[in-house]
Amino acid sequence: MTRALGVPQDYRQAADWYRKAAEQGLAEAQYGLGFLYHNGNGVPKDETQATVSAPVMPMARGWTGTLNEGYFWIFLANTRTMDSGLKKQAKDTLESLATVMKKSDIKSAPKRAQSWLNEHPHHLFTEQALQADQ
Repeated sequence: MTRALGVPQDYRQAADWYRKAAEQGLAEAQYGLGFLYHNGNGVPKDETQATVSAPVMPMARGWTGTLNEGYFWIFLANTRTMDSGLKKQAKDTLESLATVMKKSDIKSAPKRAQSWLNEHPHHLFTEQALQADQ
């Protein structure tokens, strides 16, 4: 993610803007939002998620949906982008998240992505891309 010079860092505002752009279908914003969830930045805290083991803590430190939300948005970005650099970044991040997530949560991402796309039909997407990433 890029940083603005001379502007105070505000993860909550970044999450709001990334979410708005992500919901419009911008793959880069979907990745950015997923990465904020991945790191627990700018998203509401939920102590029920705080049971994740210590070695995972920078990635998941008790934030609402940190792992599942992060995985979903990054998965969606990965299936939609044509940018090879972003695709590699997304795949690497998904692999990292997969090491600490439940398999059932990982398997739900393609279904959730398809559901999101059904609710946002104006976004370009191919069924083959979704199936290839399962």
